[in-house]
Amino acid sequence: MRKDSKKHTPIYTIDLHGYGVHFAWMRLKDQLDVAKQREYKDVRVIYGHGQMKLEIEKWLEALPVRRVKFSDDKGSLTARLL
Repeated sequence: MRKDSKKHTPIYTIDLHGYGVHFAWMRLKDQLDVAKQREYKDVRVIYGHGQMKLEIEKWLEALPVRRVKFSDDKGSLTARLL
């Protein structure tokens, strides 16, 4: 019997919505470390539409991620860990 379903890859979710910008930056770095230690390959980062929306692209340049895909509403993203 042939299986046609795709393999499901778990995604580690980091919800920063509601945090202040400085605390959110620290939490994001810490949670990316946790995701890597737990051997996740993909992370979803929820940040909303406030100040973090303006900062997130700068943050990503300093973090060990690639293949970033922003959601349609630009309030979250999915990225692949390096």
